[in-house]
Amino acid sequence: MKLSDYIKLQEKQLQAAKYIGRGYRIFFGGSRGGGKTHLALAVAVLSAKRYPGLRIMIVRHTMPELLENFVVPLTQKYPEHIFKYRYRVVDKVAVFDNGSRIIFKAIENENDTKKVQGIEYQLLIIDEAPNFTESVLFKLYGSLRRNVIQKNFIPTVLMTGNPGGVSDRYFKTRFIRPDYNQWTEGELAIKDKFVFIQSHVSDNKYIGEEYVNNLKSLPEHLFEAWYNGNWDVFEGMFFAEFSVEKNVIAPFEIPKDWNRAVGMDIGFTEKHPTVAVWVAQNPETQELFVYKEYSAVGSIMQYIYDMRDLLKDDDNVIVFLDPSAWGNQRKYDDDRSPAMMMLEAGIPVVRAINDRVSGWRILKAWMADKMKIFDVCPGLITTLPALKYTSYGKGAKEDLDTRMEDDYADALRYAVVSGFGYPVVDHDEPVVYHVKQITQRGERITHKEWVDMFNYAEY
Repeated sequence: MKLSDYIKLQEKQLQAAKYIGRGYRIFFGGSRGGGKTHLALAVAVLSAKRYPGLRIMIVRHTMPELLENFVVPLTQKYPEHIFKYRYRVVDKVAVFDNGSRIIFKAIENENDTKKVQGIEYQLLIIDEAPNFTESVLFKLYGSLRRNVIQKNFIPTVLMTGNPGGVSDRYFKTRFIRPDYNQWTEGELAIKDKFVFIQSHVSDNKYIGEEYVNNLKSLPEHLFEAWYNGNWDVFEGMFFAEFSVEKNVIAPFEIPKDWNRAVGMDIGFTEKHPTVAVWVAQNPETQELFVYKEYSAVGSIMQYIYDMRDLLKDDDNVIVFLDPSAWGNQRKYDDDRSPAMMMLEAGIPVVRAINDRVSGWRILKAWMADKMKIFDVCPGLITTLPALKYTSYGKGAKEDLDTRMEDDYADALRYAVVSGFGYPVVDHDEPVVYHVKQITQRGERITHKEWVDMFNYAEY
């Protein structure tokens, strides 16, 4: 029998296969049942046979998943004596007689990426890729190297997946609807090498009617994600109240007499930068308007210079600062805490309220009915829809997953909860604030009174 008698690819799978070995980052995904895993295994075997000495790595979260979805199908569908390889159980490696290897690796967390550091691969296959964080994906990319034996094979990444993973935003902005403002300089340099191939269950002629009917019977959000491949609706979406159509508007000039608050979350890495969000309230309608955002990676002094410049046009504004910035000076370059450095630089910072679970409830209440975001705030607009509920630890099903890009959401929560409280309309006193963290008396006072008190507050 010929190898082609064992390996049969359908139209969409063939579209993806033609990019293998040409230096592309390929994402093959959409609805469930589109033949993703079959494509991944077939591409690995074909590449191993065609290019002697090739090193191929197939990645999933756990070894049981790899065994069930790849190793068992490999040994059953691709007989060792026909394809000329031997699967080594202890090493989890398929060794071909031409020197090629398929290595199966489980990456359960970021520390597991150390397993592949320093090892060179020419073909990287990441199955169910949206379930890995962006940081893990980038570290895995770092293992791609050209092989001196196969100079004609340009290192390639093939990823598969469906909506609803921890890195949905990454796949939306790189593959589904590319947003070059979110790309790194390195990615922009090879932007023509990013390919998305939408797969649908209807593209797979081997899927039975029963499987399709099961997908059609799912709840609406799962039907949209897993049958239609809709990346804007998925299970576990934290801010289900948010939509671009409802919450995002064109900018307008904020009146000088509207009360304002700034939320600021401190960070020092690309994964978790420092973020600040500006919010103003219409005193008549009580609506909140998010009108400006800031993001940077640098030093505390850089943040201070940037914030002083950004705040100069905002009169009587309070900056509600990340509570972690008020202590543990030893982890910073200065003996003073970031909060103290900002206060000494003249930035009016106050410790933000940080009750996460109740804070998210308050933020959701505003978002559902009385919050608009200016379309000049791309960080908020792109990260909010991608956030998911946490599925582990204390606060599961009530808190969001902090492994995701939660910095904009945290900054928004600090501004809204600390600056405006719960969205209750009080026509007799339309603008009220919670100031327990300043006065320790839990009083509700007007914005002017709060600003007048500021210089007398103890920190």
